[in-house]
Amino acid sequence: MIKPDNPGKIVWDIIGMIFILYQGILTPFRICFSQNSVGFLAGFEIFQDFYFIIDIFLSLNTGVYIEGNLEMKRQKVVIEYFKLWYVIII
Repeated sequence: MIKPDNPGKIVWDIIGMIFILYQGILTPFRICFSQNSVGFLAGFEIFQDFYFIIDIFLSLNTGVYIEGNLEMKRQKVVIEYFKLWYVIII
């Protein structure tokens, strides 16, 4: 299990926030103006898709704070993940 305050995990999450910002701006633009991504951007967006798939598995293996206590038991982590993030992702 990965601790949520692990520096590598924090960097991973910051990269994820940048990707979400990128998609939050470019996706509506592409829909409104019927633009397709080509070249480098097409590859970059496929890379982001793989990033988010991997992020699901990392999140299931990262401890969580429950009522101020760090919980590292996989069963409780998975339950917390499905309570919040799974509903948002789907």
